[in-house]
Amino acid sequence: MKILVLISNYGTSQLNFCQNLINKLLSIEKYNFEIKVFSSNEISFDGCENFHVKNYSGHDFSLSLYDYIKSIDITIYSYILLTENDLFFTENNFDTFFKYESKLNNQFETIGFLRYEIKNDKKFLIDCGYNENKISFLNKTGIIEITEEQMFRGENCHQGCWFLKTIQLENILNKIQIGHTLEDKVSNYYFSESWPGSQIGIKKLIPICDFENLLIHHQPNKYVNIYQDLPSIDKLLLEKNENIICN
Repeated sequence: MKILVLISNYGTSQLNFCQNLINKLLSIEKYNFEIKVFSSNEISFDGCENFHVKNYSGHDFSLSLYDYIKSIDITIYSYILLTENDLFFTENNFDTFFKYESKLNNQFETIGFLRYEIKNDKKFLIDCGYNENKISFLNKTGIIEITEEQMFRGENCHQGCWFLKTIQLENILNKIQIGHTLEDKVSNYYFSESWPGSQIGIKKLIPICDFENLLIHHQPNKYVNIYQDLPSIDKLLLEKNENIICN
């Protein structure tokens, strides 16, 4: 199984995070990653193919990636990961993704990840609101829905990345409109829900019983130092372990 990884790298302040991500992916021997980095500066990272987006803006990034994806035969890849430069994935993240993704029968669904940050050796969620009591499996707060299979959708579907089957990405490219409709909506190629999946209704689902294995580190630990009451992962784990029946 071959996985294409497209990373957007903007500016020069997070170069170490981007190289950390590349190094980690290359160290995971279980999966065959082919990595391409699109940068706003003329920078070359080790272990991947590098592209320079000359006139950086959200729209330029969008068009550069669309043009690139449309110029290659993406059918040689099974999956495509589109991600920011400052996330950090583990082998366990991908193992858990595939464990549950194989159970989805709907082409408009995929498995999502949850970003976390670290402060004082504790982990906090940044994709479920900025209030400690914002997310609860029991009260369904901070959650759009919970499916019969005990999968939930968080309020923020951004998560800094999309991991899609190639056929899903092909459907997206065939259906969405490129041009002015994206220009004012996209800060980079996947911002918020503007790109790529939400325009044709793709949902990111996260299994409650394994959500802790889909946590990805947002390396800058930026928001945890801005917001004082981010949801604690320990608190959510305790709620899950005490109240949710997992097979």
